Amino acid sequence: MAYESFSEDFDKAKLDVTHELEGGIIFVQNEGECLCIPPFCPMMSFATKTSVLGTYSTITYDNYISMLRKLPLLKAWFTTELAGERKQSEFNCAMLKALDLMLNGEIDPEAGEFDDTYKLSFTENGLLRTLLCTWDEVKDDVVALIGPMDAKVMKDIWSAFLIESKGRECKICGKTIRNKQKLMRKHFVDNHWPKQKVTERIDSMEVLEGDEGEGHEAPLESVEVMEDILCE
Repeated sequence: MAYESFSEDFDKAKLDVTHELEGGIIFVQNEGECLCIPPFCPMMSFATKTSVLGTYSTITYDNYISMLRKLPLLKAWFTTELAGERKQSEFNCAMLKALDLMLNGEIDPEAGEFDDTYKLSFTENGLLRTLLCTWDEVKDDVVALIGPMDAKVMKDIWSAFLIESKGRECKICGKTIRNKQKLMRKHFVDNHWPKQKVTERIDSMEVLEGDEGEGHEAPLESVEVMEDILCE
């Protein structure tokens, strides 16, 4: 909440919440040691001598679903960052790519064959079920972060998944759709897509260099995220 308030007017006083933080630790990180920090945990480092600190992020299936619940915080973070629009654009692109891989898999460009390495399968209380149950809770925050072109791509991703899934019911709500090819997309937009209009959103194709035109492929191929975004 402090960061979201700060993003509105950049009043640094709103970031003074140190007295409310609990459970902090202090330690010495020696040369060559790697530290794993949970998502969204604030940290501060102090170098006792000239050194280089290297960081990287790994997002798993579990983290992806958890990340969807943190999008308001990420939106505020992009607002305060240098090159925030570019970073948000890259994030949107990776978010779409990962969702497409989890729901629909992809066609291997070299072999020309379907690759379901990252596609989630239906299992009781599995990750796909969690994602389906979570979508209606986070859809407003997701759509508030993306622009109209990315929104079209996301509708395509969900529609393709819902149409290709076995059975006639919508996998999100369970409603029977007798003609999935003709009616499933409309059902998704009418029942599982935010009704309100959100302005000043960023498309991944507006900022990333080299992306032109509309369609499903351009925003998804802008970032190589298969191994980086989804790992088991």
